[in-house]
Amino acid sequence: MNKKTKSISIRSIALLMALVLVIGIAFVVPSRAASTANLGKLVDYFQANTSTFTINANSRFFLASEPTGELLQTVQLAQRQFASDGRPTSSPMDIVWGDTAMLRAGDIFIKLVANDADIGAEGYKIIAESYATVIAEDVDGLLYGLNMLLKHFRNGKSNSLVGFTTYDTPDTKERTAQLDCARKYLTVEYICNFVKEMSWMGYNTLQLHVSEDGGYRADLWDPAYYVEGHYQPENDFTWLCGSKTQSWTHNSTLTGVDYRVDPDADKYLTTAELIEIINTCKEYHIDIIPSFDSPGHMDYLTWKFEQNYKSNTAYFFVYNGETFKASATSGCINYVGQTGGSYPLWPQYTSMDIRDTTTRGKMSQAFVFSIYKDMADFFKYYAGSTKFNIGTDEVNLTNSAVSANAWSYSLFPGYVNELNALLNSKGYTCRMFNDFIKTDYIDQFADNIEILYWNSPYNSITGTAGAYAVPSVSSLVNDGRILYNCINQHTYYVLRINDTQGDARSKTCYQWEFYGADEESIYNDWTPSNIRKKGKYTEPDAIVPTTQLGGAYFLTWHDYAAVNTETEVWNGVTDSAKKTGEFYSLRWRMWSNITKMWNADIDASLDFDSFATIRDTLGDFPGLKSDTYTDASYAKATSLPEATDPIELADHTTLTAAVAQKIAKGSYSDETYNAYLDAYNKAILINNKNTATAEELGQALQDLNDAIAGLVMKTNTITITRKTTINGTNYEVDSTTYAVPVGESQYNIFIPILDGYKFIRVDGSTFTPTETGDGSGYLSGSVSNDINITMWYENQVDVSRLNNLLDDALTEQGDYTEASWQVYSNALKAAQEFELTLDTQQSTVLALVNALEDARTALVVPSNTVFISPEAVAGSFNKGSQIGLYIYTSSNIPNLVFTKDGKVITPDTITGEVQTLTTGETVKYWLVFLPASEAGEFVYTISYGSTSSSISVTIN
Repeated sequence: MNKKTKSISIRSIALLMALVLVIGIAFVVPSRAASTANLGKLVDYFQANTSTFTINANSRFFLASEPTGELLQTVQLAQRQFASDGRPTSSPMDIVWGDTAMLRAGDIFIKLVANDADIGAEGYKIIAESYATVIAEDVDGLLYGLNMLLKHFRNGKSNSLVGFTTYDTPDTKERTAQLDCARKYLTVEYICNFVKEMSWMGYNTLQLHVSEDGGYRADLWDPAYYVEGHYQPENDFTWLCGSKTQSWTHNSTLTGVDYRVDPDADKYLTTAELIEIINTCKEYHIDIIPSFDSPGHMDYLTWKFEQNYKSNTAYFFVYNGETFKASATSGCINYVGQTGGSYPLWPQYTSMDIRDTTTRGKMSQAFVFSIYKDMADFFKYYAGSTKFNIGTDEVNLTNSAVSANAWSYSLFPGYVNELNALLNSKGYTCRMFNDFIKTDYIDQFADNIEILYWNSPYNSITGTAGAYAVPSVSSLVNDGRILYNCINQHTYYVLRINDTQGDARSKTCYQWEFYGADEESIYNDWTPSNIRKKGKYTEPDAIVPTTQLGGAYFLTWHDYAAVNTETEVWNGVTDSAKKTGEFYSLRWRMWSNITKMWNADIDASLDFDSFATIRDTLGDFPGLKSDTYTDASYAKATSLPEATDPIELADHTTLTAAVAQKIAKGSYSDETYNAYLDAYNKAILINNKNTATAEELGQALQDLNDAIAGLVMKTNTITITRKTTINGTNYEVDSTTYAVPVGESQYNIFIPILDGYKFIRVDGSTFTPTETGDGSGYLSGSVSNDINITMWYENQVDVSRLNNLLDDALTEQGDYTEASWQVYSNALKAAQEFELTLDTQQSTVLALVNALEDARTALVVPSNTVFISPEAVAGSFNKGSQIGLYIYTSSNIPNLVFTKDGKVITPDTITGEVQTLTTGETVKYWLVFLPASEAGEFVYTISYGSTSSSISVTIN
């Protein structure tokens, strides 16, 4: 920067401030623009530019057309999140739409495009210059782009950023996080916050796992939420909701904690709470996959079924119209048929009976399928879900004490296919875990079932084959399956304690092979498309083609519900087993997981420590107002302001131009200038108002223009009096006052002709006659206060019209009525007796003229003297032309009627005029043209009242 300074005049500063006021941009001194190039290391592309992008109190979310539906919901969510972050203030920025010519610095311009070479599905592009443009192909990408822009502000710790262009598209299509809500009760507040955190991170799917060996915690059976034709269960299964600690959970000798105690026993999510979770997912662009595991992991349900039926033998349920009723001796549906446990005894209760050839097996499947059916209908109607996780993992048929009573594995593919068909019929694609698929049976499972690959045949601790003889990734790929990477070593967050090795989340606890799921190992060792374990021993690469990689997971499993509270899980906790002192952060692990889903090879260019530094600038989802919470306050931890409706922008161009030209006070009167200032200031306020409508802008412009038109200069008065002298006496003809604006030094006033008078002289000014006569012209002179000017005239009375009337006066009454002739005679006598003197006024002469003319016009001829005398214009007329007639009548006939052969004829034209003959007789002369439509000799009759006359006409 050049360190030389320039002085700025006060006038320049004022001009700048006026310009700022006119265009409606808050005049603030921005903080130094922050560079966020380090955040660009997390995305596909980043390049800084020389611009500065600053948001301020006048910034807006700007769209070219009216936002509705999902687009509006997405922008409103961003609006609320920016405000909750104080970007730029706690008041939400307006959402506006209109002509892009009205974009201004500080705006966030939002564009959905059909295609863009730099981005794909769910991708985004941000171009931050004087204003920022956020581009996406879909509303999901738009939300990620708007979130990323907010992350730049957080990263830069400023509302002013160095300009940049960046774009990113997720490498992994489905990015799923699972919540185990079955073994451990999670509050609706926790789950909704978890969903918001997922959205902020960049996940797009929540797998809600509601059934496990420790409980079923989702009440779908509140009749208040049944919808006829959409969701209307056959049964009320509310009785099965709750929990029971599994028999294999134990009292830890390492920690001294009895994990058999469920801190939230029998708590579950209500129907209303499930819908609240669903609505939060919709708002935050998170799809929901319902997850119900069968035929294994059924400890709680098979036990609960037995407890309910054995204690109430009258109870029954219905599936597809068929009634199922148990008894005290057949009230179990587990795969061995044993009863009587006070706990869900493992392994006796772990799996259901899938043998549809036995009464128990039919009941077992009907019961479980009924739950699946209700879940499918519920999540389809309320969430629009299209994917369903049916589990099918860890089915225990090998325990020596019960294997003799177990069903055969060969029944398993049929059970899975039947369940798959049921859910397919309801619009779902099913997915299942891979560990209970035997390699020889791959082809027996329906082709459209997708695979959640969690357990490898490779033991990453020993470097040998694992305990499960599961199919390889390549065998499933070769079978055409869609696979999801949820390999346990890198994607599991498990609440479980081992008495020797400690917490299952520890990097040193190898017992269950979750030790590679800490944030650093995930970042460095896990890749979504390579489904393998990498740890003490590294499994060979197992690459899934892009076309067959459905997505990847991060899964929470709450095996021991009492290990941590949900608040401890959210905030992170230091080694629950008190063995290694490690800090277990669910969110840090998820950040590593989701970052690799968006950019799988990021670890090759950015080391973990650098990544962690950048990650920490991004924080929790907007609206989470505190860093730490207690169980009591957690539910109140989130807050977003209310969204506002979008505003259609009116065109400010004309009003902006109008207020840019402010009129100075000058010599305008105080009253009119104050009225102008009021209109001007109101116009400024309306012009600066984002929400101003076209009507408001138009009215402000009209009021301003009216005020301008009403401006009146302060004036000096000039009074001009016109006078005449008759017989030595002065008479005033008229007097007029003129206003001359203050500040003018000369006046020039036009004086019209004064009829009947001759101009003589002017006192106090100069008179310049015009060509129209010496009675009209311009007065001119110097301006001073209250000028009085007198113009003098000689009286000139015009009697020419009166003399003409006397010359043409009637001398005999003739046929006129006595009354009308008497009026005329009186007017004539007054005119004949008139004598012109010097003091005669023109008005006196005019009165005599008007009286005489009116009396003559009013002369009346009595009706018994009416006559009609027609005469043809020519001897004959041509067919198709016109017949012309001259007609003389009494002067008092107002109209004539024409007939031929008794039929009335309408003249083409007719005129009538009263004339006075040399004899003094008054007649009316008519000129008439009638149509000549046919040849022949015709008689035309002209009549008025009872008087008529006829004429014969020849038409050739």
